[in-house]
Amino acid sequence: QPLVSPEVLEESERFEQRWEEISTTLLDVEVFADYAPHMRLFIGNRDKAFSLDARMSQLCLLLSVWDNNMQEQPAMFPFPIEQVAQSATPPEIPKDFPAYGTEEYVSHLEDRSSIRSEICCIFKMLSLR
Repeated sequence: QPLVSPEVLEESERFEQRWEEISTTLLDVEVFADYAPHMRLFIGNRDKAFSLDARMSQLCLLLSVWDNNMQEQPAMFPFPIEQVAQSATPPEIPKDFPAYGTEEYVSHLEDRSSIRSEICCIFKMLSLR
């Protein structure tokens, strides 16, 4: 008798993580950062097309993951260790924070005064799946 049933193997394969290359050409990307009034990143290219075998939702997810990992960049951007630790610690949700999906919640998201970082992407030509 097998140690693991075929159903369990099939289920585990469904959730297996796989790396997949999504660039279709060599990427020629420049990243600029500034810190006034908050962390801002410019990602762009000058000559070649930015071509990915990906959907727009996958590109947005990739940018989100990259942005969330910015606290791991002290080698690239020389942050003091205190700022790295502060950025890596999730903030506590205030008790008076509006409930998800309410009009107050949407208003809070649209309030530009709460922005702490920005990413701007400008590509000469963007090709997605």
